[in-house]
Amino acid sequence: MNRHSLVFKLTLFLSLFFVSVMLFIAFANVQITRTNLKQSEEDKIRIIVNTVLPIISMNMSFGFDEPVKELIESLPKGNRNILAAQILAPNERILYSAYTDQDYTDIFVKVGNGHFFHQSDIIDPVTGEMLGTLRLAYSNTYYQRITGEYEKFLIYTIIPILAIFALFVYVFYKKLSPIRQLSQKLATYSPSNESGIRVEMMRGKDEIAVINNTAKTMLENIQSYTNRLSELNQNLEAKIRKEVEKNREKDRILIQQSRQAALGEMIGNIAHQWRQPINALGLILQDIEDAHEHQELSTQYLALSVDQAMELISHMSDTIDDFRNFFLPNKEKDLFTLDQVINNTLKIVGASLESEEIHVEVQIRDAISIYSYQNEFTQVFINMINNSKDAFKNSHRHDKRIRIESYYDTPHNELIILVSDNAGGIPEAIMDKIFDPYFTTKYKDKGTGIGLYMAKAIIETNMGGVLKASNTDGGAKMLIQLPMEAIRKPGR
Repeated sequence: MNRHSLVFKLTLFLSLFFVSVMLFIAFANVQITRTNLKQSEEDKIRIIVNTVLPIISMNMSFGFDEPVKELIESLPKGNRNILAAQILAPNERILYSAYTDQDYTDIFVKVGNGHFFHQSDIIDPVTGEMLGTLRLAYSNTYYQRITGEYEKFLIYTIIPILAIFALFVYVFYKKLSPIRQLSQKLATYSPSNESGIRVEMMRGKDEIAVINNTAKTMLENIQSYTNRLSELNQNLEAKIRKEVEKNREKDRILIQQSRQAALGEMIGNIAHQWRQPINALGLILQDIEDAHEHQELSTQYLALSVDQAMELISHMSDTIDDFRNFFLPNKEKDLFTLDQVINNTLKIVGASLESEEIHVEVQIRDAISIYSYQNEFTQVFINMINNSKDAFKNSHRHDKRIRIESYYDTPHNELIILVSDNAGGIPEAIMDKIFDPYFTTKYKDKGTGIGLYMAKAIIETNMGGVLKASNTDGGAKMLIQLPMEAIRKPGR
């Protein structure tokens, strides 16, 4: 039998409870019987004492010693349970004594021998003076015989009861064996086992049969559902793999389009950055040619023109380095400031903004270090500024402004960045769609619709922040919220 099973615990509990109750009842009955028998024997002694004590006191008061002596000697003879009788003087000298047997002459000395003892004072009925003490020793043979017989009776009664109870426990255990077997099978049950477990149907309508048959039905249903679920999982895994492949293909297309868009933007920005230096180089070359034709090309003049040309070429080379560094992927996070990001952004798009006569205002109130991917963060500003630049093309404004400001929000422990313009704002009809991938208000050959989608993904997924869009007076506003715990370098 499994000692952890409910059947074992219930059987053990019932057994211990029944045995404990029976032992308590038996012990209580024995104690009550002994107390009652002892009280009965003491009452007998008290009756005898109450009968002879007045006679003894009267005779001793008048000095009649012989009747007292005869009375004392008659007590053991008349009642075999009286083992000894004595009358002591006030000084405890023995005046009269009688014994059933000579073995009891010192019975009053051996008080702890189990017999009953009684002692009463003898008072003079006339003067009230104490004349002596009457002592009786009463046999406990009857008491011991009766209690012994009662204990045997209890033993002979309890043994059959315990036997009947043991039979009951055995029948109870056998009756609950189906539940025990069912629990053992359930303990080893596993839905992955296609064969399941076999539970026999029980006849009858008692609780045990109902539990067993209900469990059988439930297990059969579970196994059926498990098999169906396994089939669904297999089909679902195939569908998931198919959808994952589709999403990966979409991601590859999105990344390719993003790279193409970024490459187009880069080429356009390089063209804007190089237009002025190329014009200046053309002018220097024309000036050298004119100086040569007019015989004014001296060594000093040529050296000065070469220095100017090399300075322009160096500036153009730095522009290429700025673009190349921006498009290099960040493999690890590093520390940078918002000033650095905005300066890098303006190096890339500054020339195109100047050609469109767009003025950029920057106000950074708190210098806060950011621990993240700098080029990705720069891409966010480039995308937002490019959207503002495109919006100005349809606004026909002369005072074109883009404002970038930031501050530290102390109550919320956040870095707040605002990028706003006065290009007319975002139509309310498309406000909820501007961050969707492939959504664009430009012609198909002018935009891909992934700029703001990528900006939101970088801010919210990579940097743990929030990017929101709204309209202000005369323009649109982009709000970036960056929690400090998300952009702070670990350990700082």
